[in-house]
Amino acid sequence: MHRPHFALSAIEHAMDPDALTAAIDALHTAAVTFGADAPVLFAEIGREFGSAS
Repeated sequence: MHRPHFALSAIEHAMDPDALTAAIDALHTAAVTFGADAPVLFAEIGREFGSAS
């Protein structure tokens, strides 16, 4: 898988008119793109949005 090309679909998902669907689909695609580094992605999201964990 070529990560930069796969990551572009996260942008496409983020444009879904249903905000919840857009967020979930974009996050899923980003996590798949990050692969084994997905915990880094989730940790960064937690820091950005003030997660308690």
